[in-house]
Amino acid sequence: MNLVLFDAAELSIPLPRTDPRAQHVLNVLRRREGDAVDVGLVNGPLGKATLTELSNDALTFNFN
Repeated sequence: MNLVLFDAAELSIPLPRTDPRAQHVLNVLRRREGDAVDVGLVNGPLGKATLTELSNDALTFNFN
């Protein structure tokens, strides 16, 4: 399972494309807008996020 971890403070801000997690989502998992990603909070619960926007600078997720 590929699980992308986030800190609670990161849930409300876009993930910069330069972040290694963004590169993993795009290049390894090959996710595009509308695709789901397995995510979790560091030392917290697991869940799903939908990649809602893919810009030149960042990825935006909607966390469930």
